[in-house]
Amino acid sequence: MEFKESLPVESTKWLKTVVAFANCYGGMLIVGVTDAGKVVGVPEDSAFTLLDSMVSAICDLCTPQIPMSTSVQDLDGKSIIILEVFPGNNGPYYLKSLGEREGTFIRIGGTSRIADESMIHELTLQSSNTTFDVLENHEIELTEERTRRICEGLSSLNGSSVTESTLRNAGLIRSSHGRDIVTNAYALMCDDSPFRYCEVRCAVFGGEVETDFLDRADFGCPIYNQIGEAYSFVKRNLRLQGRVRGLYREDRCEIPLVAVREAIVNAIQHRSYVDSNKPIYVALYEDRLEIRSPGGIPSSLSVDLIKQGRSYQRNPAISMLFRAAAISEGWGNGVKSIIRTCREYDLPEPLIENSGIDFTITIFRPGFEGSPLQSIPQSDLRRRILSAIESDPGITALGLSTLLDVPQRTVEREISSLKREGVILRTGSSRNGQWVVHRVS
Repeated sequence: MEFKESLPVESTKWLKTVVAFANCYGGMLIVGVTDAGKVVGVPEDSAFTLLDSMVSAICDLCTPQIPMSTSVQDLDGKSIIILEVFPGNNGPYYLKSLGEREGTFIRIGGTSRIADESMIHELTLQSSNTTFDVLENHEIELTEERTRRICEGLSSLNGSSVTESTLRNAGLIRSSHGRDIVTNAYALMCDDSPFRYCEVRCAVFGGEVETDFLDRADFGCPIYNQIGEAYSFVKRNLRLQGRVRGLYREDRCEIPLVAVREAIVNAIQHRSYVDSNKPIYVALYEDRLEIRSPGGIPSSLSVDLIKQGRSYQRNPAISMLFRAAAISEGWGNGVKSIIRTCREYDLPEPLIENSGIDFTITIFRPGFEGSPLQSIPQSDLRRRILSAIESDPGITALGLSTLLDVPQRTVEREISSLKREGVILRTGSSRNGQWVVHRVS
């Protein structure tokens, strides 16, 4: 939802929001309300004229046709315009004057940003009802030796029998114009894959921010091997906890290994492979494990629906093959299982985040008290953030990240803590608002 006190004269300033809504999860543009939520209204005698001009601008200046509904409503005795944009199925949607490359916008948090080439490609695939993993790959040849290594590698994981027929049924090998071709999914399963930068990057950090590396490793294709390698990396860096059951002491990992594996499988199986240069990050901090994979969730899903067991097959060929190899079950219960097993360990509920461009699962380690917004101990980072805010009250989280050379998600976590404690307050919008510091801790 985005508020506009009045409609900007320059149409691009609000049309890019409309385009971003259509390319992502939909949204509402409400005219006659300030960023702070105060209803100021629009002149009643011109409300419908303004609404008609908005609809005309969208139809004339955006393409393809954007699905929407409009209305003029009375709120607190004042007229406001509500433009509801629905997630579209014919993307990418863009501004005609800027063209597809510069005029395609997506929604990230509370801002509209230009989509990069990989996002435009993914939007195009969605509109054509196809997926990247089933597209023909021209960089690697189908050979008996490659196929044998894929089948043997997958079969060795859990004892399932994976054959060439399995690969064909899943869509890794298919016939086209009388000849056999291989798809991107096949290439991702090869140990000599052309997707040489499609990695899982693992690291252990000595604190709660990305500062000192204690351990690190990168794992390339085949992607099915990344599961076991990333899992083993995390497992060897976790602590054991002892508990007494009856007459015996039982040692177990501090966080459930089932949850670790499910989160890693989820990241590899459902990530976006359109931009194969973007890695999956598996980061173990003093207080948490974060697993971040490229590609936000589709507009048909939400974080809440995923928690309930709903799923979407971004990579249907890979998903089918993983089911055949008993790597995943295919019922969409991965996130539910992660949440349930963490609850059984008396850990806080994992944090599930969708930024629009990536998907993150955070599992908290023992000793992390309260919710993900609970304050963390005073740190140099906290002091630096407060100092920067006092110097520039209008600075954003992205600006703080750039200024302090700290990842944006780390900055946002510290800001959330400060807001919860009442140390700082944000007035106005995330983009145009101001910070107010109540006390320095």
